[in-house]
Amino acid sequence: MHDDWVWFASDAGESARQAVRNILDSADPPTAILGSNANVSLAMLSVANERGLRVGVDISLIGFDDAPWAPVVTPGLSVVDLPIEAMAEAAVENLVAQITASDTAARATGSIVLPMRLIVRGSVGPVPASPSSTGSDEQA
Repeated sequence: MHDDWVWFASDAGESARQAVRNILDSADPPTAILGSNANVSLAMLSVANERGLRVGVDISLIGFDDAPWAPVVTPGLSVVDLPIEAMAEAAVENLVAQITASDTAARATGSIVLPMRLIVRGSVGPVPASPSSTGSDEQA
């Protein structure tokens, strides 16, 4: 992984779009981008559109959270679907356990692993061929 492929952006708007531009403008741009939430996913789609990139062909995009609009954009956005209800339930149970624990040792909690699922839609495609891998190297 390249350090210039990881950017922090506020949840929405120009900050997220600029982060996507920075990733695509890196010396060795990736062929796929993973957005951390639905707002960043919208920024990825917006920048791909402004640059004339064909999503699922020129670049693959995957978001987090299966927003209601994700399956209806063209192409549909592939997402990691999070179990939001189970996450909230586990958080509340953890908090209640910490509040009711009588000593500090009992308040320490372990990790909770919840199932996620990858929903593949049209925004993911084969890795685009690089110019040097097409076999068209010219010889003098």
